[in-house]
Amino acid sequence: MKKALWYALAAFAVAGCFGVNWWLSAQRHARKIAARKAAFAAYGVHVDGSSDYAALPLSVPVRESVKEIGLDLFVCDHIGKQRRSCADCHPRDQGGTDGRRHGAHVTLPVENLAFQRVFGHDGAETNLTAVVERMVFGADYLAFPTNWDFRKRIGNGLRFRDRFDAAFGSSWSTNEVVLALSEYAWSRITVHTPFDWYMFGSGHPEALGPAAKRGFDAFKDARCIRCHSGIALGGERTEKNVKMPGLRGFSRRPFARQGEDAVADKAASMPGAPKSAGALSDLAAFLRCL
Repeated sequence: MKKALWYALAAFAVAGCFGVNWWLSAQRHARKIAARKAAFAAYGVHVDGSSDYAALPLSVPVRESVKEIGLDLFVCDHIGKQRRSCADCHPRDQGGTDGRRHGAHVTLPVENLAFQRVFGHDGAETNLTAVVERMVFGADYLAFPTNWDFRKRIGNGLRFRDRFDAAFGSSWSTNEVVLALSEYAWSRITVHTPFDWYMFGSGHPEALGPAAKRGFDAFKDARCIRCHSGIALGGERTEKNVKMPGLRGFSRRPFARQGEDAVADKAASMPGAPKSAGALSDLAAFLRCL
């Protein structure tokens, strides 16, 4: 009788441990869902949070008149040294990056920044405007002279003065130049890709080919979402002082156009990447659909 009682108590204790563990796991999962839902909602994307992925919205709230000024400044070759413009290093038809190394780093893409939380190569900056200001005034970038009379320059050469006056009032300064560029950069969203049509398009299971579908499975199995999370599939955190880049729009970037082998080699260097050449080839096929 005593032995049976001990067995019953042991069984009850084991069942209790499993029950507590199940409850704690359920609580962790609920918190994860709530956090993901809140993070997506912060970007204006309202989903239930049950998926690791969310569709890109068609637009983000911006001041249209300011954004249009920012666009014209972005492509203007009068504000940088040696008649350089922002678009020289961040071409709009190549995912916002020329893919080249300037100084110590390869140009970061100017796309989907509204859905990212950290900026710069080291991810140390959380304010996009501060990064744009560094690009405008930094000696390694546009090198806009801090003592230059930009108000006069705009009035005489660029002919933007009336637009600046209307958007910011007559007392604007170079701070508003940075704000206009930031507003434009904030508005840049990639066009829908095969991944978008496959994941979020109604009735488009054929948007990804067989290799890309296997690559998507490999992407999930390798838990790439740990670093490439959120709507932009990255840009939310740093790892060893390196920003985890957003993968949305990858197919438009020069590196993706180097071919599947180059992309597969780069994927192979990532933590948790599959080992087989076939799986890496499939993963590369998927990345080139983003």
